[in-house]
Amino acid sequence: MATPHVAAALALIKSERPDLDSDQLVSTLLTGISTISENQCTGLCSQFPGAVPTVDDPDLCLLPCGSGLLNMADVNLPE
Repeated sequence: MATPHVAAALALIKSERPDLDSDQLVSTLLTGISTISENQCTGLCSQFPGAVPTVDDPDLCLLPCGSGLLNMADVNLPE
């Protein structure tokens, strides 16, 4: 589900700055990424066999969940 959101975000940036090439678009998009903590990526271990349990709760497991959250309000458009 992330792919259409990222494509839309890139389209918004491109609409504001049509002169940016693909590398500049990606680096601009990445300025709006905030990191997420490991604890934000948890789920019930019973639903994710083989996942590593958290230190605080053996019923919750750490899950892979991407590299961050995109906030378009934080994107810095180059001048």
